[in-house]
Order: sequence, then C-alpha cells, then structure tokens
Amino acid sequence: ELIDEGACIVVERQLVDYSQKRVILRREPNVELFTAPEVAMVSQVIRALWNNDAKEVSHLSHRFVGWQDAALEEDIPFETVFLGDPQKFTLAEEEIQYGQRLAAEIGAH
Repeated sequence: ELIDEGACIVVERQLVDYSQKRVILRREPNVELFTAPEVAMVSQVIRALWNNDAKEVSHLSHRFVGWQDAALEEDIPFETVFLGDPQKFTLAEEEIQYGQRLAAEIGAH
C-alpha cells in the first residue's frame, strides 16, 4: 500500500551471496498510529540488533518457536512471540502443576 501511495520505494541490490531489499520512506512516518510503548519496543529492538548483519539476525530469528514450528512459507502466528526460547525456558514444579490443573479444568468443560 505504501508503494502504491508513493510513500516509499524498494531498492534491491545484489550482495555476495544474497539479494538485499531495502524500503526507503519518502515521507515521515505517522507514529500516531502506535502507542508510546510500541514505539519504545521498536526502538529497543533496533538498538539490540543494530550491530548485527542480515545473517546474524536471521540466525537469531530461527531460534524462535514460531519459526521452528512453521512449515515452509507458512505464516507464523503472531502469538508465538510470547513463547520464548524453549532451550532457555524452564518452569518451576508449581507452575507445571498449575498448568496441569488448568488444562484439566478447561478440558472438563
């Protein structure tokens, strides 16, 4: 839609082993569409990834559960962002028991 409106262009260049596409805005972004916490989160992600190249960011993204569980070219459900890294994530025994009780209650209805 932004391209059709003339608000941005896409520039593609061939690098050593891949093609890079960059979106270049032709107008200031309308940040009023986002809440302050959303803008802050995007800024935080940009700062965290700033010194990484495309391969490093790709490698990081492939650690997410959503990417690991999705089939080739399948949309990744947004909600999987909340699942975290299963290799780093552990639950306390009481959390496991609570989840089991909750699942039993929901399953009973």
